[in-house]
Amino acid sequence: MAVTVTGLQIAQLLVERRGLGLYIASNQSTIAAGSVTSAYYFANSNWGGNELLSRNAGFWGPENTTGLADDWRPAGTLTASNGAVAISPNFTDTTARNLYCLYHGIHPQFIIDACNQALRDVYTPALEPLCIKPASTVTLDAGFQNSATTSWTESDADGGPATTFSKVSTADSDVVYPGMIRAGLIVNTQAGGYIRQRFNMTEGDTFNVFALSRLASGTNAELVLRDVTNAAAIGSTVEHDQGSWQWMRRVGEVVPDGSKLVEVRLQGEGASDNVYWQALCVYPQRARVIELATTWDTSYKLPSLL
Repeated sequence: MAVTVTGLQIAQLLVERRGLGLYIASNQSTIAAGSVTSAYYFANSNWGGNELLSRNAGFWGPENTTGLADDWRPAGTLTASNGAVAISPNFTDTTARNLYCLYHGIHPQFIIDACNQALRDVYTPALEPLCIKPASTVTLDAGFQNSATTSWTESDADGGPATTFSKVSTADSDVVYPGMIRAGLIVNTQAGGYIRQRFNMTEGDTFNVFALSRLASGTNAELVLRDVTNAAAIGSTVEHDQGSWQWMRRVGEVVPDGSKLVEVRLQGEGASDNVYWQALCVYPQRARVIELATTWDTSYKLPSLL
């Protein structure tokens, strides 16, 4: 399971371990309009007033409340007796915050650009299920890897039972299946709550549907198929009541006569079911082309298809 690291965590390690400057925690300095004072770091009787000027230093405060307006200030004259460093122009935001004092003329944009470049080469592999594109959804999200929930429709929106849908991304836990970075969670407040996606199909075609699910609490996790055109169920519901991940399957289902739209429901049977979902696979057995849910910008990132 991947562990998320922020750009600021990388910046802090870079500055501290490579001698590029100082990381100054919010309780180690006082910020005024025209100065940064840190007795902890800069009150040094061995330093002269040009100490930071000679290092071509500046202050980066990415956690400020005004954005670029208070992001970066070149360091000026140091008053070594109390650790006050003049800056110009003045800060607008003088609230306490973490600062980076960067040496050698390094501008914070250099670090940001390097992090963005690294993201093209250093990435976390994730598994994505094979799934045809939903009928009216721009983003597929069959693997629940996006942070947004907008690709899925909750049963409430269909006038059905009440449920809430959220995403979870707890690293190294049993609520996210290994190889994935997120899972979907439905929490029912009425029996039969679900999330769903709809798919354009051809009547008479056979198709397969798979999904991973884990019942955290409640009655049953259910994989339900509906014929939207004729407002009828397709086949028999598959369900389980297990607290470990289960691979649910519906193989060789037939699109009913006259049907143009098939709905897949990831459902909780009970009134208070909590169900984690992952990896929805939907594809006609005779499909010749299936759009992949993820794009790759370089060939070496292309994973194996299983």
